[in-house]
Amino acid sequence: MNSDTHITVHFSCPHCRTIYRASQERTADDCPGEFYCGSCGTPVHEWTGAYFFSDWKAVFKIRPNA
Repeated sequence: MNSDTHITVHFSCPHCRTIYRASQERTADDCPGEFYCGSCGTPVHEWTGAYFFSDWKAVFKIRPNA
């Protein structure tokens, strides 16, 4: 990844509220994709267009009783 086209973005699972960090990279072609929560399986983000998201990592999880 080229640092000129790479940014870090954060997404929250709409169901269990786990926070994910991903790398966003601009691409020459349309790149559809989707990412599902590793904790509960809910769709976190779906995309299509000139950006691709990779290197998904959970950075914060809400405890079930919180």
